[in-house]
Amino acid sequence: SQFGKLYALDVDATTPKWWVEIYKGTDTCRSPLVCCDGVIYVPSYNGGVYMFDEKDGTALGNHVLSSSPLNPVSVIPGAGLLCSSMDGYLALFKF
Repeated sequence: SQFGKLYALDVDATTPKWWVEIYKGTDTCRSPLVCCDGVIYVPSYNGGVYMFDEKDGTALGNHVLSSSPLNPVSVIPGAGLLCSSMDGYLALFKF
């Protein structure tokens, strides 16, 4: 959400399956989240990527690339997470 929360929704339910607070404050990053092999990767406006278990929202860690918003991230199977920031940084975070 725009206010730092991640929700898992079931289309047949009226309430979220789970939700977690990612960080404080407003984050208006326009890059979509990515889910791969049970991990949800959430790129942020503050230059980090937050990782959560897709089953229950357990925090799995984060990586910080920059202090600028991230562009869309790509999971490279067997290699890691490819990230770039709007201020020109590029990184491959290995799993």
